[in-house]
Amino acid sequence: MSCGKRGLQDCVLCICARYEWSDIPENGKSLQQEDVALLDAPGRNMLINFAAGQEVKPSKLCDLSRIEKPPLNHWDRVALTSHEATANTTTITTASAAELPKPDFAGPSHVQSPGQPYVFYHQIQFVETKASGYRMSGCLAVLDASRLNLLTTCDWSVRSFRHLKTLPLQIALELRPAISQLSDKIAHDGFLYTHPDSSGPVLSWLRAESTFGWSKFPHRMEESTIFLVGKNRDSDQREPLATARSNLILADGTSNPAAAFAGEVAARESDQFWGAARLNHSNASLDVAELQALYSKGNEAYKPTYMKKVCWMSSYFHCDVDCALYHGKVPEILWDINTQAGGPFADLLRTEPDPQALVVTILRRFQTGTFYDVLSFLDKDLQKAVYCFMPQGSLHPEDCLLAVCALYNWHQVPEQGCTLRSEDFEMVGENGRHNFIRFAAGSGTKPSNVQDFSRLA
Repeated sequence: MSCGKRGLQDCVLCICARYEWSDIPENGKSLQQEDVALLDAPGRNMLINFAAGQEVKPSKLCDLSRIEKPPLNHWDRVALTSHEATANTTTITTASAAELPKPDFAGPSHVQSPGQPYVFYHQIQFVETKASGYRMSGCLAVLDASRLNLLTTCDWSVRSFRHLKTLPLQIALELRPAISQLSDKIAHDGFLYTHPDSSGPVLSWLRAESTFGWSKFPHRMEESTIFLVGKNRDSDQREPLATARSNLILADGTSNPAAAFAGEVAARESDQFWGAARLNHSNASLDVAELQALYSKGNEAYKPTYMKKVCWMSSYFHCDVDCALYHGKVPEILWDINTQAGGPFADLLRTEPDPQALVVTILRRFQTGTFYDVLSFLDKDLQKAVYCFMPQGSLHPEDCLLAVCALYNWHQVPEQGCTLRSEDFEMVGENGRHNFIRFAAGSGTKPSNVQDFSRLA
């Protein structure tokens, strides 16, 4: 129930659980029809009314006669006790936290070496594959798993960090031509997934190597390379498949939406919490204010030839455990949008469903089950598209929730996969986004060296 609420409509979640483990049938079927009916509106209503102190008559569904009617303030007292306990524990300082039990972390999944990148291994599963090999979203998921594993090296005596989150503000990812080694045109394993001579993606090992920059608290810059190791995790094979750079921020996970975690005290605690990573895996070249500083400049402005507005719904498939849009789903989301837009946008997917490279700027939280307008721009010559996600019906630049620049040209990609330019970051930056949205709204755009709308006029 929502705190302080006792109405049937205020019920957020209702669960019927059996904790009797004796005499369980071999097939585990212990639930009855009455257990399910108890969670329907009549059953919930009876339980909620009883908890509120109202008279409830016994029924075939539920008999509460064996329970003493609780005093009206009983539930409030339980909540108060919980708040008091929280208040008492949050006053514990870092100095006294040494007496507290530490979270039961097993430690990093791989032995780390000081002065070297942080290493994380991942074995590819079916869900990460596609007809043409390995998904771009799989690469993004590997990097997330590596970040989670990095937390096992942190100093958990810093109590204030236990409920924080690391949120991505901007992510850039470039796939290398070598990723085609995992395509169905090259690898045909059948059931020989684990055979040492097999080369297909399923059950192959990936190795992510990451370094970090810390100059702009509460931000953390991250640079990662994903390598293909093969079926034997301990082999010396290191075929680079992708390179990513991310701008991450510490946020308070107890607030909704999450708020940035800042201040002098927080900065000192951050140094302690991330102490091992700072000491062993830092990279001075990542001490920059913005990711675009790590990329070279291009030679020409972006000149879109097509523009299309697409209505798209944020479904449960796209959200994570925090009910927020999971950035790792962006490549699949772009596939949906390009397919719906049709024409030259759908043509982008003929060679490969995933982009070769993209820059994602995350601005606001999406609501699951809500429709959004996606303003889509395409330069057919460059096979480069820009997408601005907006609340349905809004053309206010400040309302943009997500902006993406995606490159779909897989021809003549350099071996290192370096196709992104600093201008690609500017287009999904504030000025670039605002210009795209203003043009879609029919209002004037500001002069720009990275955008030219003359071919859309």
